[in-house]
Amino acid sequence: MKKLEVYFDYACPYCYKGLQELSSLLKKYPDTKVEYIPCEAHPRPEPAPIHSDLAAQVACYLQERGLDIAKYNDLVYHAHFVEKRRIDDPALLCEFVSLCGADASDVSSSLKENVYANQVVANNKRVWETLA
Repeated sequence: MKKLEVYFDYACPYCYKGLQELSSLLKKYPDTKVEYIPCEAHPRPEPAPIHSDLAAQVACYLQERGLDIAKYNDLVYHAHFVEKRRIDDPALLCEFVSLCGADASDVSSSLKENVYANQVVANNKRVWETLA
């Protein structure tokens, strides 16, 4: 099985378009396993119209449990770029995870406790070192 690492930021329109294209391409390559790696183009405290760190933390939560991150990605990107909703709203993210098979209250607790914040920072470092 082939493996593809995909770094992405929920606040990036190019990542949104790229993941849509990737989804179409993957239908032709069913033997490819995708590892989705959420990161931030503009991490806090850098000024940005919206920060994606909470959405990325939830993605890490889903990955760790083997839940449907592709569906979550679709929900977050659609909410942000199509519906113009705030993807830094924990309540919205919890609504999405319940559609992906996760316990919304557990996700809410993990966000309040910043359980996956260090993982997102590590992903940022990993992508910046990889692409530098």
